Amino acid sequence: MKVNTVVIGSGISGLTVCALLARQGRSVVLFEASNKIGGSIRRFYRKGYAFDTGFHYTGGLGEKGVLKAIWSYLDIIKYLKIVPFPDEACDELFIEPSHINFKVHFSYTRFEQDLIRKFPREEEGIKRYLGLIKKICNQIPFFNFDLPLLTPSDLYNRSLTHSLLDTIKSLNIRSKTLTSILSYPIFFYGVPPKKASLLAHSMVTNAFLSGTYWIRNGGQGIIDAFIKRLKELGVEIKANNCINKIHIKNDKVWAVESNDQFIYTDNVVYTGHPSLLLYMIPNHVFRPAYITRLKELENTPSMFIVFATAEQKYIERYKWHNCFLLNEDIELFSAQDSNKHESSLMLTALGLRDSHKKKNTFCLLRPFYFYNVEGIKNISLKLCQRKSIYKTHRYYDWKNTVTSCILKIVEEKWNIPKNKVEVLETASPITFWEEIMSPEGAVYGISHNIYQFAPTARTKISGLWLSGQSTLMPGIVGASLSALMTVGEMCGGLSNFWERIKNCL
Repeated sequence: MKVNTVVIGSGISGLTVCALLARQGRSVVLFEASNKIGGSIRRFYRKGYAFDTGFHYTGGLGEKGVLKAIWSYLDIIKYLKIVPFPDEACDELFIEPSHINFKVHFSYTRFEQDLIRKFPREEEGIKRYLGLIKKICNQIPFFNFDLPLLTPSDLYNRSLTHSLLDTIKSLNIRSKTLTSILSYPIFFYGVPPKKASLLAHSMVTNAFLSGTYWIRNGGQGIIDAFIKRLKELGVEIKANNCINKIHIKNDKVWAVESNDQFIYTDNVVYTGHPSLLLYMIPNHVFRPAYITRLKELENTPSMFIVFATAEQKYIERYKWHNCFLLNEDIELFSAQDSNKHESSLMLTALGLRDSHKKKNTFCLLRPFYFYNVEGIKNISLKLCQRKSIYKTHRYYDWKNTVTSCILKIVEEKWNIPKNKVEVLETASPITFWEEIMSPEGAVYGISHNIYQFAPTARTKISGLWLSGQSTLMPGIVGASLSALMTVGEMCGGLSNFWERIKNCL
């Protein structure tokens, strides 16, 4: 069998790469080691209830939204039911120990007004902060379609800038509570304020302050739309099928070897964690320094998630309100605090948003690090061997303890009685490690911070490419832009089809 491109990994980046390449007329095969397509944004079911793990809402779908442009160009928009958040929707922040509640509405204007009303003495700093976010994003062609395209190196190099925390301090913002509020979007990319790149933070913040959207059937709705479109484009999808080896000759890709097939190909796009690529290629392919760099990439935190259901009267108010518990005295992603009662927590009632199904489900997400997990042995992560960690009884006891602690917080802070909650499933960093092949269970891939360079799309091997949230930025928008950048590199420049993408709006 001979194809132009083999894509490894079926997350949003892998699916987007497949659709973009097939749209250019290339023959493409998609491989996914799991038996289900979709990576971390696919849904799973317990007792007939649907749960989303990696999709809560997205930006980029407004009138001039880059995600809307990409999805329109790929012609998958026709399969999606896009639901704008209502005007009163918000992220509701509970800041401890000051006991301050603050609602972040998804609008620059309203966010600024509410902040100034709450912190009148910080008005100048608030205006400068939001002005800076707008200015940065207005200089990026993916958010300002009137600008000429940047080269990949231009965009990657811009990621090394001042940290978010240093920037906030430079604006003479003195309130710790206000600093927590301005920093809270790090929940969606997993880097603490003292390390977070202002560029990455601006792109994430701009995405939801420019308008926020839900997709009918959540992440699964996106996956199903892509699958339909990929079949129309002639992309072959191979689930439960792992690429074991990428064959390279004279510094050029020439074939891949899967569980049951040998495929000749000129290109391989790998969308998983960059360090796992090393298991697929010969040892001599990359220089020792590059191998060390991939192995030592710092990862983002993982999550401990409780998937539950409760009577509608207890969670109805959270249909369009995501709730966050934050502590102004600690980092939002602090390793040493991830087992403690006062650590950060998010509540989101995604099931209520699919009103046609009326499922009273909700999720509780707490940042966690894999080395805080108890009762595990023989940790290893091998290709095509997902159940690779031995779990003792202590592990399950530990999960029950953490779950009980989280439910106690929810009862105290958000008035959902613990005895009225039915827990249907829990996920720990080990779950993410096994299910989505993510080292350390990192939910956002590698850490896009000011102290490390992310790998770029192009490698020294001709025909071997990287994509995914570890190459540019995480999230639906970030992973889609990563795919766009990779395919642009492969096709002799993004400018060859960027105009057609923009003209779709």
